[in-house]
Amino acid sequence: MNHKLLIEYSVEIDPKFKSHIGQKDIVRAVSCSLKFSVTNSGDRVFPGGDILPIDLDFNNIVKQTWIPEKPESCPELAIGEKKDLLSVETVPITDGLAWIKITIHSKDNQPIDYLRVDNEPGQPIWRDCVYVVNREILLTLIKISGG
Repeated sequence: MNHKLLIEYSVEIDPKFKSHIGQKDIVRAVSCSLKFSVTNSGDRVFPGGDILPIDLDFNNIVKQTWIPEKPESCPELAIGEKKDLLSVETVPITDGLAWIKITIHSKDNQPIDYLRVDNEPGQPIWRDCVYVVNREILLTLIKISGG
């Protein structure tokens, strides 16, 4: 039987940009932090597992991959339990639509159905879209608006 994990994320970015973009938008060439949490949405204990490299994929044209210096792991989770998963620092290299992709290999080698808050049915990898805003256009809009 497959495990079920709900993965959520939030974005931390310089406040001068945050008030001018969407809650989960990021800005090209500006450092930001993506903070992930995980909830066991299944009907049994999740034994934990290894987090594989994380991708920020720009429509299969350009991909940024985070390979941690030391292996990252997902903790054991009781039914319904939520924990912080990890935080990734990044500087997006291009603007436009991008997909964040995460895969976890469970300790018991059972497959995982990944869920998102928008109730998308379980998927074999977790992915969610993020919009990367053009920095120069955003800086111009901030300047014209007096911010």
